[in-house]
Amino acid sequence: PSDFDDAPLLCSHALFGHGAAVTAVAYSATLDCVVSADAEGTALIHAARSGRRIRRLEDVAGGAPATVLAILDADVCVACAAATELAVWSLNGDRRATATLDAPLKSLAAPSANTVLVCGGADGVLSVRRTFDLALVHAVDLSAHGAPLFLAFGADDRHLLAATAGGRVVVCSDPKSRLLQLDAALSNTVIGLDAGLF
Repeated sequence: PSDFDDAPLLCSHALFGHGAAVTAVAYSATLDCVVSADAEGTALIHAARSGRRIRRLEDVAGGAPATVLAILDADVCVACAAATELAVWSLNGDRRATATLDAPLKSLAAPSANTVLVCGGADGVLSVRRTFDLALVHAVDLSAHGAPLFLAFGADDRHLLAATAGGRVVVCSDPKSRLLQLDAALSNTVIGLDAGLF
């Protein structure tokens, strides 16, 4: 048993300001902020620790309720998706880029460098887009596994995990990073053999 077995979960504070149901939320420990979106197409930015409202963004994703959010720490931005509309906003309230997609988005994720945004579509396609203009860079068809409902990068950003509607977790990796991993593994093996020979 741990010290936490009997400890209750307590609510420290609530974030207010929405006039309709909250449809999506994202958190950034790095930026100490919470971004939440509502059914009226509004997003609110709050300071996480104090609960103070910092900014209100109107019509964040083409007027429809945003259903997926991702905070881009390095760019101090938030990506908002509603149906087939995708938008990137600065946390200062400036719309940076918009794109209309082929299928509604189910999930978003960004690696720590925030140079790209990975979008999981209802059609089962993972699309990789540049964050500054949302231009398509690459696409991977995962439709045989179902739509990617949740996306998460590994700690070193070498692997992307996609939890799918088909009941699978698909692991994707950049071929370049796989070659670097293979090179490192072979180097360690050769070094290990050399060390053993002398």
